[in-house]
Amino acid sequence: MSEYTALHDYVEYVKPAVSTIREHYNEFAHLSYALINAEDIFVESVADRLVAFRQNIYESSPSGYIPCIYARYGEETGACVALQLTPTQFALLSKEVKTAMFGKNPRHAFKEPVYVIMEHRYFATVSGFKAHRTTNMLHDPLDYVTEKFGLSYLDTELDHYLCDICFEAALESDQV
Repeated sequence: MSEYTALHDYVEYVKPAVSTIREHYNEFAHLSYALINAEDIFVESVADRLVAFRQNIYESSPSGYIPCIYARYGEETGACVALQLTPTQFALLSKEVKTAMFGKNPRHAFKEPVYVIMEHRYFATVSGFKAHRTTNMLHDPLDYVTEKFGLSYLDTELDHYLCDICFEAALESDQV
């Protein structure tokens, strides 16, 4: 398993601010890091392209393989998930999950990690996470989660620690 820890470092850095938000402003605010297994991701609704998770992504687990951030900033649909997928982890996903996340012809080859930002969707009969954006830039999911919590001062371009996390991740994956 990769020693890649950028998502974990981000959560540990931002968690005190989210705890303060939960304590004083929004009782639903929650931020956590977890490692999940590819087989624990399944398609909840083919028509709506929603995926769900068999295991609890709300608590950290050492037994998983795919780094994941879970952020909840609202009561019903106010949640998102950011996954980091390396080529090896992408290959472990089922064909149905790949199709739900990336469309009918998901790209089969990429050399660096990609980050999938998924928004929670809630319908009358089904709920799950729908892919919102896929990127190979680490700062995109971090800034997305930060923006959802309203923590604009923690933008990766403004905060030196977060900028360092992104730079180190780029070095690790040979993107610099």
